[in-house]
Amino acid sequence: SIITILNPDDGTTQDFTTIPTRPRSMDFAPDGGDIIFAGNTGMGQGIYRLELTSGSQPLLLFPNPTPGFTPPRQPHYYDNGNRIVYHGSDGMTNSGNLWTIDANGNDRQLLLSFGQPVFLLDVLR
Repeated sequence: SIITILNPDDGTTQDFTTIPTRPRSMDFAPDGGDIIFAGNTGMGQGIYRLELTSGSQPLLLFPNPTPGFTPPRQPHYYDNGNRIVYHGSDGMTNSGNLWTIDANGNDRQLLLSFGQPVFLLDVLR
C-alpha cells in the first residue's frame, strides 16, 4: 500500500512511502509525528507505528497478544497521545473487548468487555 500526502493548498498529491500491508483504521498522533494502524506484515499481526518525519517502514509497536483469536483492530490515540485504545480478544473468546496500551506498546489493560465487536469512532479523544 502506498501512503500519499495531499497538499490542501493546491490539491496535488505526493507518494510518501510504501508499506508492506494494507493499513486498517489509521490514526494520527496528536502531535502529527506518526500514524498508528492495525495490519499484518512479515513481522506479524498487530499495531504498527509509521514515523511521518522519516517515512521509515512501520515498526511493530504491539504484536498480536492472542494468536488464533481476533487480532488488535481499530487503534486510536487518546490521553493526548499517551495511550492507545484498540479492539481485540481476551484470548479465550472472539468477543469484543477494548484494551489500552501506552504509546510504546506496553502496560496492556482491559478497558471494557463487550459480547460483540466494537467499532471505535473518535472515542476517548
